[in-house]
Amino acid sequence: MKVSTTKLFDASQLGQDEQAKLAPLIDYINTSISELVKAVSGNLSFGDNVNCEIKSASLKHDVVAVIATQKAASSILAVVPLRTLSESNAILSFVYSVNGKSQLTVTPQFKISSSPSALEVKLLILYS
Repeated sequence: MKVSTTKLFDASQLGQDEQAKLAPLIDYINTSISELVKAVSGNLSFGDNVNCEIKSASLKHDVVAVIATQKAASSILAVVPLRTLSESNAILSFVYSVNGKSQLTVTPQFKISSSPSALEVKLLILYS
């Protein structure tokens, strides 16, 4: 869907005194319309609308990993792995918690537990 704006108000038809009085209102309206057009044009990302961050982490099967976060771990609502790595390395279970040092920890269990190296996983961290 394409959104277009039309000129609804022509300030040039006002006198200079009226223009000066209405300038803050016109600026506010123009800014609001610009933000609305941006929003409905699909230019906003998930992060623009939700209090979250996306982190990459190297995780090993059944090994606790500490994940650095931008915000306090106490404000975390959920941690979600964003995608299955592959059918052979699917995440079977995923546990996250806040440890005694107020750090986010995650413990994944992969379909193949004999994977010798860590697997790169993207995590969506949602904050309150």
